Amino acid sequence: MAKIFTHLVSFGDCDPAGIAYYPNMFSWMDKAFHLSLAPHGGHPKICSDLGTVGFGLASASAEFSRPIGDMDALDIHIDDMAWTSKTLTLEYSGRIKDEVHFTGKEVRCMFVASENGISAGPIGLLKEMLE
Repeated sequence: MAKIFTHLVSFGDCDPAGIAYYPNMFSWMDKAFHLSLAPHGGHPKICSDLGTVGFGLASASAEFSRPIGDMDALDIHIDDMAWTSKTLTLEYSGRIKDEVHFTGKEVRCMFVASENGISAGPIGLLKEMLE
């Protein structure tokens, strides 16, 4: 679909071997999701408008195919969005000079509060907004 942002990897993003520490990939995927909401007012405004407590994770995974190191310019892409009645599945890639270094997937839900607690609710309103 689209490049969302570029992150210049720094020494602080890396483990002692000089390779980007894998939890950072999850952070960068999360950032890409939230940046994709920005043109629509951002996460807090959308939650308020749609009456939800948030768009949280139900599942997250990643695969690492090439190392990422200090001073690499890493482009984070959202490559696909797939919808069900209660979930949004996002597929990501992290690329350096158009070469894929990691891929990832998140399954997100639109959580709503009720007298029984918080649960996944219909996500169609978010789909209408983002498509």
